[in-house]
Amino acid sequence: MVAFNFNVDGHDFERGLMILRDSLTAALQALDLQREKVGTEYDEYNAGLARGEPAKGDFDEESETWIWEQSQFYDYDLELIEETKGAIRKTHATAIYHLWERVVRNWTGSHGRETHDMLVEKLVEKGLTVDERMKTISHLNNALKHNSHRFGPLLLAAWPEVFPADYADQIERQKQQATDWKERGHGNGEFWPDWFDRITLTDADMDTIFDVVRRSGPRANTPF
Repeated sequence: MVAFNFNVDGHDFERGLMILRDSLTAALQALDLQREKVGTEYDEYNAGLARGEPAKGDFDEESETWIWEQSQFYDYDLELIEETKGAIRKTHATAIYHLWERVVRNWTGSHGRETHDMLVEKLVEKGLTVDERMKTISHLNNALKHNSHRFGPLLLAAWPEVFPADYADQIERQKQQATDWKERGHGNGEFWPDWFDRITLTDADMDTIFDVVRRSGPRANTPF
């Protein structure tokens, strides 16, 4: 008789990752279509200006300045679309990690108060190999979730590529500026970086996150 080997938690893990991948793809594709639509309208508007058509907006005759002009709205929409894509990647990154966390806790019979390192130990005890980059994904999750001075530096040290170039130097300069201002009687000398805002995840980064997390959890055929 052949033993039946179906790991429900592993199945849920694989399906959950697939759904999150599909969700991310659909959301980004929808925004790309919107960007294409706005870009086409923008190009048509600029072509009209080149033909001598009047600009659209509100022009103040007295000051001879534009209060607003249509191109500003196109620029704003394009910028907002890119910001939204970034925000969607971040929310999916935390969702991916939390899926791993929930599945691992359920599969290993954990009580819900384990740290990341404790969960990894439990997986190793059950014979799984956990990608060492899972620790970095944990730092990413915590930096996005808590935006704190504890987890931000850990992520910066482990994955500096998701931050602006020379961001560590920028922080040191801003800390020094805060100290200088305090000595002049302004502020309390503290500087708290907005870690969440400064993190940027690309499509390639999301591929990495999916790959690292997928190889660090149970599968439907994982012995239980």
